[in-house]
Amino acid sequence: MKNKFAFLNTSYHSLIAKIVEITGCELYLELGIERGHNIREITKVCDECIGVDVKDIREFKDFEFHLKTTDDFFKTFNRTPNIIFIDADHRFGQVRKDFVNSLNCLSEHGIILLHDTDPCYEELTEEGFCGDSFKIHDWIKQEYSELNIVTLPIGVMGLTIVNREKDRRVLKVL
Repeated sequence: MKNKFAFLNTSYHSLIAKIVEITGCELYLELGIERGHNIREITKVCDECIGVDVKDIREFKDFEFHLKTTDDFFKTFNRTPNIIFIDADHRFGQVRKDFVNSLNCLSEHGIILLHDTDPCYEELTEEGFCGDSFKIHDWIKQEYSELNIVTLPIGVMGLTIVNREKDRRVLKVL
């Protein structure tokens, strides 16, 4: 019998790396590194990558790393990343904090990516997988009507892309 979780690690990495590459991202921030598989792909297309995690189990270490909670990281972080990938604590309350903190430091034309936002199996809503992080999609739509948001059925856990409506380039040229 085929394992329904076989695609748990389906590569969303290549999509994120392509977004980083084609947008000309100069500063990439990843919240939740785990083993570093995703950020490894990003370092191939972006010169400055920063990762944050509460534990250091990285298999790849060629990027700036902060061993701390995301809350502690944002207390002193004062830069403006072009792309931020949120994949740390999967509890909705913490994802919400990470999103707000990310939005507050995001550059003009910046993009926030969130993982674990569209689990396709009920079991994936358990702690240790997506948890209740999928609730962030509806919360963003309700609280931030000025943002563009789309959740894609990537792999079995989903990926959400968010940017500011006011950052559309055409609004600045017309």
